[in-house]
Amino acid sequence: MKNIENNLYGFSTADSISTGNIPVVLYNYELAKQDLINSIYTRRGERLMRPTFGSIIWQYIMEPLIDSNRDIIINDLQNIVNSDPRFNPIDIAVTEYEYGLSVQITLLYVPVGSVDTFQLDFDNRQLNN
Repeated sequence: MKNIENNLYGFSTADSISTGNIPVVLYNYELAKQDLINSIYTRRGERLMRPTFGSIIWQYIMEPLIDSNRDIIINDLQNIVNSDPRFNPIDIAVTEYEYGLSVQITLLYVPVGSVDTFQLDFDNRQLNN
């Protein structure tokens, strides 16, 4: 990541791997948001030499979404968001859908004071991948 004229930027290879396209340049908020999404979608223990990195949500996809499980998932997501100083969590909601869990996160992007809400789906059909 480089800083030119106070404008952070980096490259995302997410689309280029599957389509062969040139990597997309992401700036400031988009880059920070992609970093956060990557942290959340990473299964805890999946990263070599970083056993506590990632989310435990994958462990709860096949479990009933009772209050205690929902609280564990929300607490885990809050810890992930709080580990990135660029964000403050405002609200995190977890719901079930036919094939897994859906998470809606409302965040404050600290550097500019903007608020955004986005949704992430954790599909149990991805468990075998």
